[in-house]
Amino acid sequence: MKRTTPSKLVVVLAIAALWVAGCVRKHRAREPVVAQVGPFAITVSDFRASYEFGPAIVKKQPKPKGAYLQAMINELLLANEGMKEGALEAPWVRRAEAGLEQELLVEQMFHDEVDSKIKISDEEIRKAIERSAVRLKARYIYASDRAEAEAYWKALKKGVPFDSVLAKSLAAHGGTPEEAETGYFTWAQLNPKIADTVFDLKAGQVSEPLPFRHGFVLVKIVDARRKVVDPADFSRLHKHYREVLQARKSGVEGGRFIKRFMDPKNVRVKREAFNALVNTMYGWLTESGKPRVGAGRFDLEKQLEQDSTRLNPGATLVEFRGGHWTVRDFLEHFANRPMRLDLQDKAHFARSLKWIIGLQVRDSFLEAEARKRGMLKREAVQRELNAWRRKWAYGEMRRRLAEQIQVSDAEAKAFYGKHRDFFGNSFADERDLVIKQLREKKLKELLLSRADSLRKQIPVEIHWDVLDTISTTDFGRPGIQLEVFKLGLPYLRKAWPTVDWIWGWDEKLLRFGANSGVAKRVGGKKGTKTAG
Repeated sequence: MKRTTPSKLVVVLAIAALWVAGCVRKHRAREPVVAQVGPFAITVSDFRASYEFGPAIVKKQPKPKGAYLQAMINELLLANEGMKEGALEAPWVRRAEAGLEQELLVEQMFHDEVDSKIKISDEEIRKAIERSAVRLKARYIYASDRAEAEAYWKALKKGVPFDSVLAKSLAAHGGTPEEAETGYFTWAQLNPKIADTVFDLKAGQVSEPLPFRHGFVLVKIVDARRKVVDPADFSRLHKHYREVLQARKSGVEGGRFIKRFMDPKNVRVKREAFNALVNTMYGWLTESGKPRVGAGRFDLEKQLEQDSTRLNPGATLVEFRGGHWTVRDFLEHFANRPMRLDLQDKAHFARSLKWIIGLQVRDSFLEAEARKRGMLKREAVQRELNAWRRKWAYGEMRRRLAEQIQVSDAEAKAFYGKHRDFFGNSFADERDLVIKQLREKKLKELLLSRADSLRKQIPVEIHWDVLDTISTTDFGRPGIQLEVFKLGLPYLRKAWPTVDWIWGWDEKLLRFGANSGVAKRVGGKKGTKTAG
């Protein structure tokens, strides 16, 4: 069983503060349009948000912005056709839409009830800058629950050396003494729930058990460093610390809001149904104690049918004032918004599952309240939903076209012979990769052919002069790719839709040989695809 690592203790709140919200949320009525594709407009901010974080391989062209814009246009043409053909009714699309609607509505509730009410004074910012001039280094003892933490605390108070208690924790949870020591951190970088307590400690002092994530920590300060704050620092760091304080207050006030909102609901998890769900789901997602490939993605109906003797989908899992959730209710919510479960062992799995159940119930109540308030009609919500609907419609069209592709053994052998330098070895050894690359070639050709035919039916207007005015980031290294995911979610989701990497697939890339980094970015050995 793994212990919580030091990197989990220090939380850098402002790490990679890439706020795409400004360019993807606030639509300016008269914003310049780069291209008009039938009813869809690609604005400057739409293009920039997608281009900056889109697949590098699509931008490996003499005129990268033009190539990327053409890919965006192709996807809109296919999305428009997909919507006419019922692509948005595909089960996977409906699940994705339900999950995103809930996410955006919960976000709006937090905006109205928490973020919009937070006030930050210049004096608060000044104190935060001064406090962050101190950098601490610490060691910590991890405990998985309060009883274990209290036992460690009592031992320390009785005079048992810190190192001895730490050794006991490491024996229970794994890890090394080096992993139980942090680097230097500031007040602003530490979890707000424990920051003030930790920074009030003197060197050599040990804190009482402090709640942290799914357990507790006892923190010992081993060193402190202070730098002199220059008067110029206050103006230079003012904006940054306003954002830091906003995030910290949002976390605290958000917790208070949720307590006020959820306590009257009187939510309770039924132990018998929960234990059955733990045992059954853990079996779905692991094999011989290790996560299965693709864990988290399972056929719900098939699994419920196979485990009907162990798990009753109609059993009440959660009770709350005025209603309840069955096991099936929870699993259907989970299918819409799959979240990461801790699979290192069944105890950790049970703890993470209970947390996710609570989160799903909370968000369902918040979603219902947001719908009552009409938040689904808000421009910001609809704009993001529509952007993703177009992406999903394209994705469903891509899936349908991919299903039409067939590769014969003769075609595969001919393709292998043409690109033997790339594939190497023998055809028998590389057959799967050869077929994968040939399918990708055929898919791109099919997508382009379909898009080209749609261009004859749907008017496309490109404003090249507007495109020329858009500045983009040059990372200094060809092929480098930056992906940005939305902050504050218990799962990874891209902040804004980007184009499909398939538009950058080019058979010429295979001619660089098996050792070419460019070629490996297209497919790579054993079918892996790196970020570039």
